[in-house]
Formats: sequence, C-alpha cells, structure tokens
Amino acid sequence: MKILTKIVVGWKIGKGNKASQRGDHDRAFTFYRSAIGKASGSGYAAGEILARLALVTELEETGAPGELSVPELERLVALSRTTDRVPMLGRTARIRMEALEALVGCAVESGDRSVEGERRAALAEAAEELGERGPWIDALRGLGTFWAADDAPRSAACFERALEVCALVADKAREAEVLGAWSVAAMEQGDHDRAGELAERSMELQRRTGTRAAVGTSFARFDDSARRAVVRAKESAAEVSAPAIQVEHLLHALLQDDVGPCPAVFQALGADQAELIAAAAADRGRGDAPSPAPLPFSDATRAVLRRADRMAEQFESVLISTAHMLLALLDVIEGKSPQLLAARGIGLAELRKAVEQCSATRAD
Repeated sequence: MKILTKIVVGWKIGKGNKASQRGDHDRAFTFYRSAIGKASGSGYAAGEILARLALVTELEETGAPGELSVPELERLVALSRTTDRVPMLGRTARIRMEALEALVGCAVESGDRSVEGERRAALAEAAEELGERGPWIDALRGLGTFWAADDAPRSAACFERALEVCALVADKAREAEVLGAWSVAAMEQGDHDRAGELAERSMELQRRTGTRAAVGTSFARFDDSARRAVVRAKESAAEVSAPAIQVEHLLHALLQDDVGPCPAVFQALGADQAELIAAAAADRGRGDAPSPAPLPFSDATRAVLRRADRMAEQFESVLISTAHMLLALLDVIEGKSPQLLAARGIGLAELRKAVEQCSATRAD
C-alpha cells in the first residue's frame, strides 16, 4: 500500500508539473491538491511535502496573493519536523528555512509584528539546526534588527550571538555586516555613542580584510555632519510629537548643518539657509500624541539613508555627508520636502551642480 501511495502521489505531481508547463494552472492546482490529499491520508509526509512545495511554487508563478500560500507554508514547517530528509530535496531543515523565510515576508507585508517575531525566531532555530553558519548568522542579524525597536536587550543578545558564530567560522564579511546592522539598531535606540563605536569597528574590519559589507554600511560611513543630522532629525520629530522620523524631519535636520558641506552648498546656490530652516520647521506638522521611544525611521527615511550611500560613491567619497543625504532625499522622495526646495529654485540638478562645485573647491 505504501509503495502504491508513492506511485500515485508521484504520478499526480508529475501530471501537475506538465499542466503547469502548458500554462493550465487550474488543472495543475487540481493535481497538486489531489496529491496532497492522497499523501496526507496515507501518512506519507515526504510526498505531502513535495506536493505542497509544488503547489506553493504554482501559486507564486500565477501571482496569487501571498496570504494564499500561508496555510501551505505553515503546513510545510510542521511537516518538516516529522521527517529528516525528502528524496531529491535533502534535509527538511532547509525546506523549513525556505518556508519560514517566505512566511516572514508575508508577515512583513501584513504588518503583523507579533507573528513576524515568532517566525524570525523559528527561522534562526531552523538555520542553527541546518548547521550552515552563514544562514544562521544572517537569521540572527535579522532577528536582532527586528527586536531593535521593541526590546533592546534581546536585540543585543541576537547580535552578540551572531558575532560569536562569525568568530567560530572566521567570516569577516558577515562580522562587518552584523556590526553595521547593530550600529544602525543602536542609532535607532538613541544610543549614539554605541552606534558610533560599532560603526567604527565595522569600517575597520572592512579596511583590514578588503571586504565590503552589504548590510548596515551606510551609517558606518556617515561623517560627523551626517551623524549629527540623524540626531537632529530625531529631535525634530520629537518636537512635534511625530510617531516616526519622517523625511520632513530629516530635511529640517539637514538644513541645520553647520559643520558639513551644506552651508557652502547653499551659498553656491544663493539660498538663505536660515529661511530654509524656518520653512522646513513650519512644514513638519504635529502628531496627536507624544513620540514613542525609541523613535523609528519611516520607510521613506530609510530609503533616503540607503540612497545616500550611492550618492557618496558617485562623488568618489569614502564618507557620506549631509550633502549626499540631501541629494538622496531629492532623488528618491516625491512630496512636500522636495517641493519646499523646488519652490526656491533648488532641484536635483541644481543641487548636484553646487555639490560638485564645492567638492572641487575642497579638493583644490
């Protein structure tokens, strides 16, 4: 009976694959679900895993909403704990990791932080069980970043454990990434001294090893003016009881730059820096309740900070300054912040030209 079940399940999965290749997705779904039912009813866990994986893949290829895959993915996670290996796919710990990664993405899309935290923790456990240190480090780093806004001690414990695993395998590139991600978390928590220390460790490690960390590097490369701007952006948001650090708060902070390149840039543009600061301050709006602690960055602000890294590269600058952040803001954001500058004749092209002029002057 067991052999017959395997034959039937395999046949149905094969028919589903052929239907999928023909673009007959409805028929493919029918075959996969039939295979799932047969395998489940017979207690054939490996066959059910194969059939559910095929069904999830089919859902993804047809562009179905992510929530339709959630029950299948959750079942895959449960099934992967009942058997160690699946023919042709290897250890089920890897299958569990892939399913959990997809489930984390679904939780992020739905905005359910409680479920996201549970799934990220399960992902780290699956990565540890798999025994591949790279995915384990990445999962711990992701968990540390997730807890940064809600539970600083728990976040720090995740980052510390990730660094321990890095040391075990001498993975310097990932160590630099963990330090960079931790520095960003510390900055968001308001611990600016710790953030600076971690950023310096990340940069020093990258210099010594010749590696370039892909995570958390933006803050690690901030110069003094850029770091002060981040602090001022938090203060600006808190002053108006904002629920998060929005782009308008970052702009208000950048315009207040008094130690970086912005004063010279505004002078080259013929702009009144004091008038710009006043206009940005008035444009911030006001929240309905006291700002939370720690105050998070909005997604738009994060996008600006990430883009600043690329702007610095375009100017062949090792460090990221307030000028690069301002260019990034105009480059990626559509809204009242660029309009405030545009109304005064400051667009991306004009700003870039002024930054180039000031950069050439400093080089001379």
